[in-house]
Amino acid sequence: MKRFGVLAICLSWGLAGCVGGAPAAEQPTDVPAAAQPSSDEPTSEAPTSEEPTEEPTEEPSSEEPTSAEPAGGTSDRGHIMVSAGDTFEITGESGSVVAEVTLTAIETDRSCNSDFDDPPENEQFLFLDFDVKTLTSLADEEFFNDYSINPYDLVVLDNDGVRAKDSLGSSYFCLDIDDYLPTALGPGESSSGTVVLDVPYESGIVVYEPFFGNSSESFEFEF
Repeated sequence: MKRFGVLAICLSWGLAGCVGGAPAAEQPTDVPAAAQPSSDEPTSEAPTSEEPTEEPTEEPSSEEPTSAEPAGGTSDRGHIMVSAGDTFEITGESGSVVAEVTLTAIETDRSCNSDFDDPPENEQFLFLDFDVKTLTSLADEEFFNDYSINPYDLVVLDNDGVRAKDSLGSSYFCLDIDDYLPTALGPGESSSGTVVLDVPYESGIVVYEPFFGNSSESFEFEF
């Protein structure tokens, strides 16, 4: 009797309303368009992999910084070592830099060019080429207002440190007068020229101890 009762109920609801002996679940109605997510609505953008832009930094220059002190360091004798192409500074009695000097070459394989030259009295001539620039601070010095590289301020040593008794010999008349370094430069001047020595060694060291004010620097050139 119960089966006939259920069947009667199903016939009254309609066969589509009964599945497996129970009322069918109500099918969902269409969601209103306003409730559905629209493809036009803005969506959150995923973070890009692009790195934040950094402020451009100045690349370090590949050029060596200009310095008046040679990079050769100090010798065992306490002199600043200078090679061809190095620039060094001359300090006046006031403590101010008054000149910048560049050793452009130091050579023995040259010949004299004067009409009055004599052979070397010692073993060979040594030619030292310099570029000299004096600063305007030279005018403020109390006692010395010009600058020169005097051959008497140059001492020649052999490789063992033995000092030559004579390093001038017959060097005075080796070159034409215009080729020698000027004997004196005033403030704010520049010039180039050669100092010639007559040395008794095939190789060795020239020590430059400027007799200029209270300058305590000394310099060493190898040949």
